[in-house]
Amino acid sequence: GRTVRSAGVPDHLAFAAELERALRPLSLDWYDQESLGAVDLCHAASGGAAALPGLLAKRFFGVPLLVTEHGVPLRAHYLAAASGTPYGAPVRALLAAFHGRLATEIYRQAALVTPGNTHVRRWQQRCGADPAKQRTVYPGMAAERFGPVGEDAERLGAAG
Repeated sequence: GRTVRSAGVPDHLAFAAELERALRPLSLDWYDQESLGAVDLCHAASGGAAALPGLLAKRFFGVPLLVTEHGVPLRAHYLAAASGTPYGAPVRALLAAFHGRLATEIYRQAALVTPGNTHVRRWQQRCGADPAKQRTVYPGMAAERFGPVGEDAERLGAAG
């Protein structure tokens, strides 16, 4: 609200530079039917700008988008903006609004959202993810599915 309204020209220029940096990958020439439109699935390994190609594939070619997050890019953005940014409050507010709306759109458009834990799942829901489209996939594998591995005595003897 008030913070953004207080933004001056230098603030808007700084925001535009950051926005250009986030959108720059979209300027590549492989966003057509023969390239991006020819895939069966777009899998973004995180939300935020990394999922932008998947949003384009969904919008223009109907390609399903899968988003997997083991962290919360939006939360990381908020924490970084609070401590290590050279920008003033108006630019931080504009960037936070952009990233928040981007996260909301990514979760809304995704066919499936796979958080890596309950914490990430709750953040995604807070940002608009539909719980019906979420499947929590914890890192690692269930070890009991695999038999113990031992040394093969014959093989060790032959190598010795």
